[in-house]
Amino acid sequence: MNKKKQLHSSVEEEETKKPKTNSKEEEEEEVEGVEAQKRDKKAKGKKQAEGIDSGKEFDTPIFRLLKSQHPNIGITQKAMKMCNDIVSFQFHQILNESKSLTDFNCKQTLGYREVDAATKLTLPVGSSFREQCVKGGRSAIENYSVTDKQ
Repeated sequence: MNKKKQLHSSVEEEETKKPKTNSKEEEEEEVEGVEAQKRDKKAKGKKQAEGIDSGKEFDTPIFRLLKSQHPNIGITQKAMKMCNDIVSFQFHQILNESKSLTDFNCKQTLGYREVDAATKLTLPVGSSFREQCVKGGRSAIENYSVTDKQ
């Protein structure tokens, strides 16, 4: 048995002593494997970005609005995440309703009328927030139309 162990260990030593020479094909396969892993990571990041939670960040506008209304008050990261989730949820809700209205009217283009109607449908009836959103949206469209004509 000792001879078998000696033979086996000598074979292993010879294999470890041999310099590894990779052919060009093997090197290309390794490079392609690394590139494939990078592509997978990018694709995974894009899939995560499609969800509501990891969608567009509204942190900057929320913070600017807070500072414009209450300059002395700060906001924690948890509170900012909650505000971001609420705004993102409402945004996606209005967007989905706008898409439904566009499909219902057999149109290919999402217009301001669909967004206006979707806002009225998704926000609670009689709330000042709803009225303010509709009014702000209309004034933004009017301002855009005036600057677009000039």
